[in-house]
Amino acid sequence: MLALLPEQQAARLCATVTIDLDTTDVEVYGRHKRGVAFNHQGQRVGRPHVATWAETATVLAADLMTGNDDPRPHAAELLRRALAALPAAARAGRIRLRADAGYFAGELARAALFAGVEFVADREARTPFPRAQRVIERIVAACADNGALVYSSTGGANGTDGDLILFGPPLVIADSQVDDLVLRCGKAIRAVLS
Repeated sequence: MLALLPEQQAARLCATVTIDLDTTDVEVYGRHKRGVAFNHQGQRVGRPHVATWAETATVLAADLMTGNDDPRPHAAELLRRALAALPAAARAGRIRLRADAGYFAGELARAALFAGVEFVADREARTPFPRAQRVIERIVAACADNGALVYSSTGGANGTDGDLILFGPPLVIADSQVDDLVLRCGKAIRAVLS
């Protein structure tokens, strides 16, 4: 696909890649369809779980789940497959993960962390907080208040703006501890940004 684009446009697309994880329920009719189930609203549905390259609207990986399947246990593997499906030039750029808050469990956070993926909260603009707002300092302090020790970095977006939270857990950290760390940090981030 990239080979069909002008070189500058392809380079621009590969500089920052956003992988978007999402599900949607697709209602089906007929009692004998396989791979469907009743969702929480009582509808008989299939649930596509899709990872797309947001800037190009390209599906990188997908699964079809039943209507009562939780996508979270499958999210880390879907992310791994999406990353593998990216062209090499895109994998060399900055990769961001965009997903609803319900996705952020320990396994997905760990998969994103080890792949060097950033989390993006603003679906539309994807702009960083201005450095003058000192957002990351407030988040680190709120994390500490919640019992989570994290590191911070700034300037990730343009040399000045762009806040990053860095986790430095021991390699023997248990899944339940990663979940707890993510929940504590999530609570701190929501408190600062609300």
